[in-house]
Amino acid sequence: MKFMKWIAALIAVAMLPAFGQDSAVHEVESGARKAGRTIKNGLETVGEKTKQTAATIAEKTRETAQTAVRKTKQTARMVGSKTEKTAQSVVEATKPSAQKVHRRTRRASGRAKSQSGKQQTSVQAPATPTPGEPSN
Repeated sequence: MKFMKWIAALIAVAMLPAFGQDSAVHEVESGARKAGRTIKNGLETVGEKTKQTAATIAEKTRETAQTAVRKTKQTARMVGSKTEKTAQSVVEATKPSAQKVHRRTRRASGRAKSQSGKQQTSVQAPATPTPGEPSN
């Protein structure tokens, strides 16, 4: 019986490393699973953060574009308004001069007409010879 105890003890001692290795394998598998979950969670977190960042960038870009459009419209209105005011002031400034020129031109035209009318009456020869005049 002592011999059987020795054999059982030897078998038990021989099996201990095998059980220990099995336990180590389970620990490695468990550690690998945990590492995999950690990596997966990290990747999901990175994905969410990237998505949030992209949404924020898109929103900021849209806001910037809207601001640029609004500023451009304001500038265009201001330039248009100033151009219109400048045009009105130019018209108002040149209107009296244009009226003077128009009056002077009308007077000169009237004088020229009256002088040419006088010249035409004195230069015109009768179309038909009067009786008793020799014909050309």
